[in-house]
Amino acid sequence: TEDLSNAQNELAIRYYNGSKGATKDVRMAAYWFLQSAKNGNKYAQYNIAWRYRNGDGIEKKPHEALYWFKMSSNQHFHKASLEAGKMYFYGEGTLVDYDYAAKRFKDAAFGDIPEGKYYYALCFANGCGVQRDSVKTWIWAERAIKDEYYHTYWVLGRMYEEGVTVMKDYDSARFYY
Repeated sequence: TEDLSNAQNELAIRYYNGSKGATKDVRMAAYWFLQSAKNGNKYAQYNIAWRYRNGDGIEKKPHEALYWFKMSSNQHFHKASLEAGKMYFYGEGTLVDYDYAAKRFKDAAFGDIPEGKYYYALCFANGCGVQRDSVKTWIWAERAIKDEYYHTYWVLGRMYEEGVTVMKDYDSARFYY
């Protein structure tokens, strides 16, 4: 079934992009992503999750998107961990669950996903699913910044502006903003 699921995923990509002899057809792409996902392909699970999340070639169903992101994440696809974490963090297709979100962000961060490092730092800065910790906030923020995920500067600026786990310092806040 691995060869079959890989072929189905490849066919879906061809339909989605309109490449390698396939006419662009997002409905056919969604169909083949779903077939491949059901056969256990973590990349197809990630791709069908996006289709469900955005209603791209298939009916928009956030709860289905979350299901497939989690399936892909469970196979250690770190981009899927990030997206599942964001859905739990913002309550998209589910109730807000900062504990679960932090676990998914941790997986993405340790999987070297820059945005995962940003969200993991954000969790430590705000105590979302983890204990507030300025040291861990800095560690993960610095890692995200090294990966050129510059939204992370906002986390550090906010820490200083609000005095979150550090002394209030408006000059430092302005520097990071």
